Amino acid sequence: MTLSHYAPWLIVVGASSTDKRYGAAVELGNGLEFLGETGQSQKTPFNQSITGEIIFPGANNKNETLGCLSGSLNGFNVRDKIVLCWSGKNNTGKGRVVLAAGGAAMILMGPGPLTIFQSFVLPMSRVDSAVAEMILNYYRSTRSRGRTPTATITYKGLVPGRLPAPQVAGFSSRGPSEVNGGILKPDVIAPGVEILAAWPNRSAPYDNYFSYDHGTSMAAPHVAGVMALIRKKYPKWSPAAIQSAIITSADDLDLSGRPIIDATTDEPANIFARGAGHINPQRAMDPGLVYDRNFSDYVGYLCALGCDSATMHMYTDRKVNCTAEMKIKASQLNYPSIMVTLSSLSPNETVSRTVTNVGHVSSVYTPRIFHPAKASVILSTNRLQFSAHRRQASFDVTIRITPPVPVKGTISEGKIEWVSNKQVVRSPIAVVFD
Repeated sequence: MTLSHYAPWLIVVGASSTDKRYGAAVELGNGLEFLGETGQSQKTPFNQSITGEIIFPGANNKNETLGCLSGSLNGFNVRDKIVLCWSGKNNTGKGRVVLAAGGAAMILMGPGPLTIFQSFVLPMSRVDSAVAEMILNYYRSTRSRGRTPTATITYKGLVPGRLPAPQVAGFSSRGPSEVNGGILKPDVIAPGVEILAAWPNRSAPYDNYFSYDHGTSMAAPHVAGVMALIRKKYPKWSPAAIQSAIITSADDLDLSGRPIIDATTDEPANIFARGAGHINPQRAMDPGLVYDRNFSDYVGYLCALGCDSATMHMYTDRKVNCTAEMKIKASQLNYPSIMVTLSSLSPNETVSRTVTNVGHVSSVYTPRIFHPAKASVILSTNRLQFSAHRRQASFDVTIRITPPVPVKGTISEGKIEWVSNKQVVRSPIAVVFD
């Protein structure tokens, strides 16, 4: 639970990877070739091949040399050679050690992709453990015959097709919020790994104006850009309507049609890691239905949180006297997603939602319900019909525990999809059992 931004008027964005990688092929002296990944190189533009003798200081099985740690290459002749190093916590530092010792390039060996993109001070290629074993087998067998093992590293540029993608990045903040239990956060995920970003000259890691970076600070601008495009197309839409368009159009499956993976666990990401899913800008431009909110909704929400008069004034810039009638529970806010907490004492909850038709004037939507485990979802209607004279429709959603009551702290997820002949409007459901 690392998420700190939770207000419903904000769209909270997690970071994801894409199916792209910056490829660096490794061709061994025996003709075998593997596609690895590379980071940005300061010393070499890396637009040409680099060939050299392979050396593996870690052949002595010492932790220091296996990982190319500081000072571990003293006594090894690595000048102008390609050095094999096992990956670890400070992979960029390993590159500096190799460069300081005179190495020409580095092959970084270890499990998984560069899910946290790193810039390196010399040409390098990162390969996974399976490829690493093949490289080491070639290295050992070649040396055992008294020959010199060699390799060529060639930069391949941006290479598509790395699957599964997208994945939730390991560094991405997770929900739920401790303060705001009725609002699902994060809302969506967006590309935040291996993003080419502009840097002020004095802040850039190297002597240029651009650098590959990672973080939710890279993901959020993607969503901001999509919001700007929606605002351009629909200048009268409220921020809440724009937020709704992005949430209900997000993809909750990856490019292969499978659940989005959490890079931290290599298991399907839960709803508090991915939110509604990965942004889909094209679908967000034509969402069909939106869940809208206004100023008074937020006032009622803040009143329900128990904000004092000073806090209310800070948020609203006006004097507000909260009454019981004004209060809107977080789960009852007209939000695109639904989050409820159920227990043996409160085994069900009914929330109300109102949608506004922003698509074809005469539209009909029917529901598809994906029930959360250990809970059932009941809708008050099985049809939403719109016309020129009826642009809004309201419905209730009742979520009820299916006995026996799950263990406290269990999280379950489902979704409601309102489907027309053109659009699918998806609302994720998070159920926390208390």
